[in-house]
Amino acid sequence: EALSLREQEVLLAFRDNPKLKVVASRLRISTNTVKNHFKSIYRKLDVSSQAELLSLLHG
Repeated sequence: EALSLREQEVLLAFRDNPKLKVVASRLRISTNTVKNHFKSIYRKLDVSSQAELLSLLHG
């Protein structure tokens, strides 16, 4: 399943600075909303941690 546009934005913001509060502030959404996007991103990309996600992003 493909990532939504908003999930892609969350992922790019996370790649630039992997802190949830920074991502939330940058995208002007709550940290709870960021967490909900991450649940969906983890499921879609089949990862289970931020470290695994960062490893995937940085290849």
